[in-house]
Amino acid sequence: RQMASQKLFKALVILIIALSFVGNFVYLGEKFEEVEPFSYISGKVTRAEYITLRRPEYPSIQYLNANVPKGEVIYAVFLGNRMYYSDHLMAMDYDGFFNFVRQAGDAYELAENLEKAGYHYFLFNASLMNEFAPDFLGIKELQNLDMFISLYCERLYKANDHIVFKLKPSNERDQIRADFM
Repeated sequence: RQMASQKLFKALVILIIALSFVGNFVYLGEKFEEVEPFSYISGKVTRAEYITLRRPEYPSIQYLNANVPKGEVIYAVFLGNRMYYSDHLMAMDYDGFFNFVRQAGDAYELAENLEKAGYHYFLFNASLMNEFAPDFLGIKELQNLDMFISLYCERLYKANDHIVFKLKPSNERDQIRADFM
């Protein structure tokens, strides 16, 4: 009788331990479905394709890595602090960027202030910028931001709703400003 109760106790302990792992195995299975590591491991998709599926800003960051001079700081807005694929230092403070916009009297001053702060390249998540900028900026500030982008920046690259801009040189900005006055 004591032997039977010991066997029952051991069986219950093993069952409890096994059941404690069930949740982990379910979670692991769900993660494998979500992450699909075998598509990359098997060669069905390239590394870049695999990363882009999970990080849509990846092609834009690769563009910046290949085309922007070393030492330039990229101002990235609405990227979720994901800078780990960048070879460049990235400023990721969207509120700081909106402070630049709020403090500028017009689009020209915004361009000048950003340049003085050392920013010449920008990476925007366009859909998030369009969705959330009105929550941070007034109508005049939104107009200044739109004019800044359309007049004083050159669009270099766009992929997956992420846009890379470069600040136009100061002599071009001065000429544009003169043409508008």
